[in-house]
Amino acid sequence: GKRTPGKFGKWLEHHFGMSERSAQNYMNAASAFGASPKIVELLPPTTVYKLAAKGAPYELRLSVIKEIESGITPDPEEIELRISSAKSEERRKREEELVVRKEEREWQKHEQALRNAGKSDADVELERKRWDTKKARKERLLQRRLAEEQKREEEALRESEERTQNAEKMAQIAAKMAAILKKRLGGDFQKARDAILKISYEDLRAALQAA
Repeated sequence: GKRTPGKFGKWLEHHFGMSERSAQNYMNAASAFGASPKIVELLPPTTVYKLAAKGAPYELRLSVIKEIESGITPDPEEIELRISSAKSEERRKREEELVVRKEEREWQKHEQALRNAGKSDADVELERKRWDTKKARKERLLQRRLAEEQKREEEALRESEERTQNAEKMAQIAAKMAAILKKRLGGDFQKARDAILKISYEDLRAALQAA
């Protein structure tokens, strides 16, 4: 949703007629390209802002600066594609690093289990070689996926059971309320019931809350 401006944002709007986001874009651009004004002159503002944003790769920014200073004006769309591609590559590298760290943590647990079982250094070294083979990695990946799928299935089953229990509970409450109304209203129950059935649930709820 739309973010409510803080004191700084209100001050910017009052004195300069700009949003806090616009001010951040200007400050990022000034910081990144203050020494290379040609970029601001030659590229559209939106491209400049994307290139100056904190999430834009630093090496790409330097590459564009060098190109423009050497007399080459890169196509703005091509720059934005390079930004998107570089971000995807950085994200892929981070994901790979996470996998490597997770693998190492798993190996450390496995090694500790081997040590606890009395395995020798030679046994542990042999197991490490087996652990690092592609086949073993695929097996662990498959096991993790199966475990994740099982976890998702268990969560889905638990949510389904909770919904069923809630539905049964609501049905019990509804039956109890109907019995109370029938007992209290006596001969007027059928007339009241017919009137209630004509009213939408939202209208009835609103009326009950306001009563």
